[in-house]
Amino acid sequence: MSKKFTCVDLFSGAGGLSRGFLDAGYDVVLGVDFDDAALQTFKANHGKAEVMKLDLFDHSNIDKIVEYLDSRNIKLDVLVGGPPCQGFSIAGPRDMNDKRNSLYLAMVKLADRLKPQAVVLENVPGLIQTNNGIGAKRIVQDFAEIGYKMTPKLLYAPDYGVPQIRKRVFFVGLRDSDVEFEFPVATCDKEHYVTYADAIDDLPSLQTDAGEIIYGEDIQEYKTPARTEYQTKMRKNSDKVQNHIGSIPIEKTKKMISLVPEGKNYKALPEEYRGMYKYHEALTRYHSQKPSLTINTGHRSHFHYVYNRIPTVRESARLQSFPDDFIFYGNKSQQYKQVGNAVPPMLGKVVAAKLKEYLRRKRLIKYKMIDLFAGCGGLTEGFMQTGLYEEVAAVEWLKPQVNTLRKRLKEKWSEEDADDRVMHFDIQREEELFQGWDDKEFGKGKGLDYYTSKVPKIDLIIGGPPCQAYSVAGRVRDENGMKNDYRNYLFEHYLSVVNRYKPKLFVFENVPGILSASPNGTPITELITQGFESIGYYISNDLKKAFVNAVDYGVPQNRNRVIIVGLNKDYYSETQKILDRFYEEILPKFKSNKVYTVKEAIGDLPKLLPLFDEENHKKRRSHTTPECEISWHVPRYSNLRDMDTFTILEEDIESGRREYDSKKISELYEKKVGSKSPIHRYHVLEPNEPSTTIIAHLYKDGNRFIHYDSSQKRTITVREAARLQSFPDDFEFVGSRGNVYQMIGNAVPPRLAKAIASAVKELLEEI
Repeated sequence: MSKKFTCVDLFSGAGGLSRGFLDAGYDVVLGVDFDDAALQTFKANHGKAEVMKLDLFDHSNIDKIVEYLDSRNIKLDVLVGGPPCQGFSIAGPRDMNDKRNSLYLAMVKLADRLKPQAVVLENVPGLIQTNNGIGAKRIVQDFAEIGYKMTPKLLYAPDYGVPQIRKRVFFVGLRDSDVEFEFPVATCDKEHYVTYADAIDDLPSLQTDAGEIIYGEDIQEYKTPARTEYQTKMRKNSDKVQNHIGSIPIEKTKKMISLVPEGKNYKALPEEYRGMYKYHEALTRYHSQKPSLTINTGHRSHFHYVYNRIPTVRESARLQSFPDDFIFYGNKSQQYKQVGNAVPPMLGKVVAAKLKEYLRRKRLIKYKMIDLFAGCGGLTEGFMQTGLYEEVAAVEWLKPQVNTLRKRLKEKWSEEDADDRVMHFDIQREEELFQGWDDKEFGKGKGLDYYTSKVPKIDLIIGGPPCQAYSVAGRVRDENGMKNDYRNYLFEHYLSVVNRYKPKLFVFENVPGILSASPNGTPITELITQGFESIGYYISNDLKKAFVNAVDYGVPQNRNRVIIVGLNKDYYSETQKILDRFYEEILPKFKSNKVYTVKEAIGDLPKLLPLFDEENHKKRRSHTTPECEISWHVPRYSNLRDMDTFTILEEDIESGRREYDSKKISELYEKKVGSKSPIHRYHVLEPNEPSTTIIAHLYKDGNRFIHYDSSQKRTITVREAARLQSFPDDFEFVGSRGNVYQMIGNAVPPRLAKAIASAVKELLEEI
C-alpha cells in the first residue's frame, strides 16, 4: 500500500479546497476554523479528518496544531488554506490596514514549524491587482524567508469545468526547490464551459404544477435522470438530494423578478420600478446557457433562470462544484455562507493533482517497472519523461536496440548501470532469464530475479510482443496467414514474467490486428484473456475500448494501436468498472488539444537538395548533406528514376491537381520500373496532415515515405522518421541506418507512451 500525502487545511470553512485534495487522493487529516457550523460540515465530508476550533489571530494556537499532529505521529506534506484578506477584496472597501490581511501569517508560522513539502494558499484577485500587488509580494517574500519558492497565478474557474465566473489567485510554494510550480493547463475552452443549466437543471424544481414556489423536503428524490456529464459527476456517489430547501420570496420581490428576463437585472425593469434598486447586481436573473456569476455569501440578489426564487444551497453548491454527497450543516444562512466562502473543489482538485507530481519527485517515490520486448525504448522513454517511474530492468534480443536503450538510459536518465539492467537476451529462455545466463551468443547476465530483489516490489510491467504475427498486413503477405509464426505465442513468455513478479498491473501494447488474429482457429485475445485470468489478472472484456490513435495524443502520425491494461485482482476490486473508467475517462484526459502535421514536425530541418551529376551518383550520393547539429538527418540514396518519380508526385500535391490516385501511381510504377506491383509502391507525405503509420519496413524501402517538398526529391531521413514518431532530437540511436529505421518503425511513440504513463499513474495511486 502506498502512503498518501497528508494535508491540513487552515481557515478551512466547509472545506472546498481540502475536498479537492481529498478527491485527488490526499489524506486530509485536520481542518482548522472558528466557525462551528463550518467545522461540523468539514468533519462530515472529509473521511476520518478531525477538526479544531481555533482563533488564528492568536499565534499561540499554532502550538496546539503542532501538538495534535505530533501526538498522532503525522508528518505533514501539504499545508493549504484560504486566510481572509477582505482588505484586498474588490467587493469590499479595500482597507489595506484591515487586520485580517495579516491572517496568512498563521500559515507562515505553521509552515515554519512543521516544514511541509508544499504550501497552497488561495485568495481574492485583489492580492495581485490592488496597490501594485503589494499583498501578493508580501506573501511571496514572507514564505521565501522560511524556504518556500512561492508561485502565484490567477485561475479562472470556468477554464477548469466549474460552472461559475469566479477568479481566484492561488499561491503554490515548494520547499527548498529550485523550480517554480507549473500550474495545470485549462481543461475547458470558452465554447465548452459548463453552463448554469448544465449544472442544475436535473434538480427538483420546488414549484407546484400551479406555479407556486414551495420549500421542499429535507431529503428529496431525483426527479429526472442526469442530463449532462457534469450532473452525472455531481450525482456519482449520491442517490438523494439534500440541502435543497426553497426560499419563498415576498410578493413584491416575486413580482419584480417576474419582470426580469433571463440574464438581465433590475435595469431591465419598467422605468417606474428601476429607482427602487441601487445595488448594481440587484434582481439579477441567471442565464441558463452561461456559467453563473460568482457565488457569494448573501445569495439574496441572484435568482434562478426560470423560477422566481433565489437558488437553493444545493444549487449554489452545484455551481461551486460540490458533489451532491457533500452535505452542509447549520441553519440555511450558515450553509449559504459556507458555500459562498469556499474554494470550488474541482479547482482545488486540479491544483492538488498537479502538485502531486512534484511531491512524488521530491519524495523520490517512483513506480518500479520492467520493460519486456523493449526495442529501442519508445515505451520506456514516455514513462521516464513523467518523472514518476524507474526502470528496474528491460529485456530485448536485438543488439542495436539494446545498445540504443542503454545509451539513452545512461546519458539522459543517469542510469549508470543500464548496461547490466537492459538485458540482451531471448525471453523464450525463461529459466535463464529469471536466474541468469552465460553463453556465447548473449554473454553473461544476472537475470531478472537479481534486479527485482533490489526493490521492494515491481509495480508494473510494460511492453508488447513483436506484432508481425498479429498484423493484418503481415497475414495478407504470408501464404499461411502467419498461423505458424512462433511470434503468435510470445505473449506466453510475457505472461510468465507477470506471474513471477506479480505487479499491480501491466501494459501490453500491440497492433489492432491482434483483435482479429486467430492462429489455428482460436482468437488470440481469447488465449490472452484466459492466460492472464489464470494467474489473477483481468483485462477489459471489450478490447475495442483499448483501441487508440497516436495522433490524438500529440503524435504527428496516424498510428492505431491497442493498449491492453491488466489489473491484479489482489490490488483492485471491480476490475471491469475500473478498466471502463480508464479507457473512457482517465486516458482520454491526456489527449492533445492539437493535431500536429508532417510539416509542423519536420519542416524546420535543413533541406537536403538533390544532385544530378553522374559522378556523385556513381558514389551513391544523390543529395547534399549540410552541417546539422541534429543527428541522423542524412539523406538516403535515391536513383535518378526514383527522384524523377518523386518530383512528379510531389508537384502533383503542391499544385493542387492531385491527379495521382492509387491506380495512376501503380501505372506510373509499371511505366518507370517495367513491372507490375500488386501494392501501392509510392506515397508522398501530406504536409498539412499527420503522417501515415511509420513502419519497420521503412528500413528496406522508403518510397512510401516521400518528403512533401518537390525541391528535395527524396524519402525521409532517420531523424524525420523519429520526429514523426515523437522521439526528441536528443534521442541518440545506435546501429546502421537500416537498424535505426527498423527500431523507429517498431517503437511506441514516446508522446503516446507518456500519456499512457500519466493515465496508469492514476490507477496506481488508487492503491
